Amino acid sequence: MKRFGIIGWLMVLMVACAKPPTTDRMASPELARIDTLMQIQPDSALTLLLDEEKDDPYYQLLLSEALYKNDYAQANRNELLAALAYFDSVQDPFLSARCHYMNGVGFYEMDSVVPACEEYMKAIQTMEEHYTEKELVGLKAKYLALAYTRLTILFSDQYLHEQAIYFSKQALSYYLKYDVEPRHITWVLYQIGLHYDMMEQSDSALFYYDKAMAFLQDSTSLAYRDISTTKAYLSYRMSNDAPSAIVRLNKLYRDSESEEERLARAQIIGEIYFLDNCLDSAAYYLSMVFDSDSPFSDNKLKIHTAQRLRDIYIMNGKSFLTNMYTEYLAQHTTTGVEQATLHSTLNLLYSDFLLNKNNFSKNQEKKTTSFFVYVMGIILFVVLLGMTITRFLWKKQHDKTTFLKEPVCQHILNIVNDTAFKAKMDYKLYTDIALNKEQLLALRLAADKHYHGFARKLRSKYPGLTDDDLNHCCLLLLGLEEAAISGLLQKSYTAVCDRNRKLKKELGIREDLFDEIRNI
Repeated sequence: MKRFGIIGWLMVLMVACAKPPTTDRMASPELARIDTLMQIQPDSALTLLLDEEKDDPYYQLLLSEALYKNDYAQANRNELLAALAYFDSVQDPFLSARCHYMNGVGFYEMDSVVPACEEYMKAIQTMEEHYTEKELVGLKAKYLALAYTRLTILFSDQYLHEQAIYFSKQALSYYLKYDVEPRHITWVLYQIGLHYDMMEQSDSALFYYDKAMAFLQDSTSLAYRDISTTKAYLSYRMSNDAPSAIVRLNKLYRDSESEEERLARAQIIGEIYFLDNCLDSAAYYLSMVFDSDSPFSDNKLKIHTAQRLRDIYIMNGKSFLTNMYTEYLAQHTTTGVEQATLHSTLNLLYSDFLLNKNNFSKNQEKKTTSFFVYVMGIILFVVLLGMTITRFLWKKQHDKTTFLKEPVCQHILNIVNDTAFKAKMDYKLYTDIALNKEQLLALRLAADKHYHGFARKLRSKYPGLTDDDLNHCCLLLLGLEEAAISGLLQKSYTAVCDRNRKLKKELGIREDLFDEIRNI
């Protein structure tokens, strides 16, 4: 079930950008002003463009964008393709990328999914391969965010979740590079959550749903109600508490502000009733969705609803209704072969896109590394490394020496020097020289003093460590063997060895525990 029936709140993504558009060509001042205006008032920009037609590739690009932003069809598609070829030939990456983006929009409006995908990817590659990361801000970041958003929607429509998550996260990274409205951040975070949800990764889904809500301005918006609906449905699937979810959803159903929204809530309520085996209630809400003439129901959601209603009437033994929905599904369901072919093509495009991106990054690294920079870097590295190691060794030796001079440390070391601790001896034989609580506390305080909050850092970084674990670590700082620790802590030799292994695992240490402990 696509997006769990929460459809219809894809936001208008073309928002104002304070910085004037910049291109890599000498554009006429008039067209540049119209471009700036279009980022704020696309209707006024379209009026100016229609008043003064020009035989100019830049004009045709702006006209295509203005028509799109004002919900008109691409009336100048041939001219746009000519503009695309021109900007590709003169190597103007920003305007070329915008042409590829608008060409992709045109393909997608014609339901040509694969060419649209190719054009969106071409727009992204054109910009990311011609501009540095510092340059990809402002309007350039905005167009990249839009292209990645388009790919998010495209792959979402095909239920290709991992790919949609990748493109969503890329879009998010660019949205954060210009003065975007918080609602767009909400939308992207919500999409990531939805796809984790559909992949049954509930914890990740809830994490992104909560992050999406954190960007909302208030709790009365459609976005807030959409996310609340999705969370209620997820909560039901995690807890199987249908009554609680239905109560929350009924309120959202009553608060709906449009027929489209009301149907979205009804679909989720019907779905929960179906899964909870309340078939009559499920049929009531799902029939409401299926029978509606709203554009909301004219999509894959209606097919899913028909499948649910068919199953309900099969279980109820109503053959007429079963046949009616079966016939509808036969007429409207895409064949598995067609869908598999499309998915295979899109997955190949996705793989090639990632491969090209990775190869470009590697090539850039090679180009930017010269022999001189390499040699100077090595020299500088050696000098700094020598200084760092010298300072580190001096500091460690200083810390160790002063730490060992602490009274409690001297006391412990004297005991060890005067006592022949043996691994196979009963630790209870050393009861009279065992450390008490006050001495262990003094040892931890000494370790904190000379190793920069040693015990506190361990406790903070690894909250699962016990007081016994911390005491054990402090004794390791003194370089004590297992047999000595066994007697001093009154633990069996086996228990001490087991604790060593536990600490290695807990702290992620593979080599010598004593050396690694000192470097924490």
